[in-house]
Amino acid sequence: MSANMITYAEARAAKSKDKDYMMADTNGLFLRIWPNGKKTWYLKKSINGKIQKKVIGVFPDIGISEARVTAKMLIKQLTETTSDETRKKEVTSQTFKQVYDAWFMLKQAEIKNWRDVSSRFENYLLPKLGHRVFASILPLDVQECLTPLVKAGKLETIKRICIWLRQCEDYAFNAGIIETQHLQKISKLFRRPAAKHRPAVSPAELPSFFKDVMTTPKTTAVIFSLLKVAFYTLLRPGEYTLMKWDWIHDDVIEVPADSMKMKRPHRVPISRQLKAVINELPKRGEYVFYSASSANGHISLGCLALFLKRIGYKDRLTAHGIRSVGRTWMAENKIPFDVAELCLAHSVGTQTVQAYNRTDLLDERREAMQKWCDYVDSCL
Repeated sequence: MSANMITYAEARAAKSKDKDYMMADTNGLFLRIWPNGKKTWYLKKSINGKIQKKVIGVFPDIGISEARVTAKMLIKQLTETTSDETRKKEVTSQTFKQVYDAWFMLKQAEIKNWRDVSSRFENYLLPKLGHRVFASILPLDVQECLTPLVKAGKLETIKRICIWLRQCEDYAFNAGIIETQHLQKISKLFRRPAAKHRPAVSPAELPSFFKDVMTTPKTTAVIFSLLKVAFYTLLRPGEYTLMKWDWIHDDVIEVPADSMKMKRPHRVPISRQLKAVINELPKRGEYVFYSASSANGHISLGCLALFLKRIGYKDRLTAHGIRSVGRTWMAENKIPFDVAELCLAHSVGTQTVQAYNRTDLLDERREAMQKWCDYVDSCL
């Protein structure tokens, strides 16, 4: 037995004085002797930086051995409890910057335009809110940060930031960082951007458009090939600029789900015209349209959009608007609705219909896309 531990005889013989006093046993256990002669076991110990005090029971009803066992159990329970409290305090005191970084790292692979997310948070939210505890941020704080965008009339940018901010808060709520969500209705503080269709020429204007393309010195061989692939595939700009050689097979381009907007794999029939363009492109790295400034990178996402602006089509045709030209031509030429929509990788029917009807009508789309490419070819 340790020399510091109370013996039964010592506990029994201990007498009261003018005021209560405590006899130390071990590991925070004390025997408290009151002026009236009552003796109680008492735990007093610093656990995770906080003094914990607990009454265990009366001596001799609770003996020395039982008091020590009980004290040991209490210390274990209090240690676990205070550790949980400490962890909770650390979690709930996270700053906006810490929460944003954790959310962004988790979701970056799912966010196709992640560079836009990063730059807009860093430009408009993090400078003023980054150091703040996330749980303390209210809608009016965000509104103040986005005032410059409101004055500039950039309502679409505000809309995007609000969407990402709600997702960030969802992450914080589910991670236990916050107990109440304040930002789910944040978009109500701002005017809604007016619906605006992307500019697109009509199919009948394609001959004139391609004449402008081929007569301007701004048209390089790479841009012309990229432009034709955009027309021949009707993919989105973010899909054909990231196209890889291993997506291309004998008669189809297989775009994986993680590269598609709707996160569903999509097969593009290879027309005669598309095959000719592909065969002419040099193979340098994994991407079909490689970056001239990066050994392993792909061509810039916005290069075709910038080209169209430079040749005077800023308000007449966008890179994404090429899809509208193709869809309009299909409607004018009686291509069945389901076939035309699937050519653009759109969903057709309700979720129930999609669950049962899983065909992508590849054969029908092959015929439709070949007719469309023949028309485009005739406009060159």
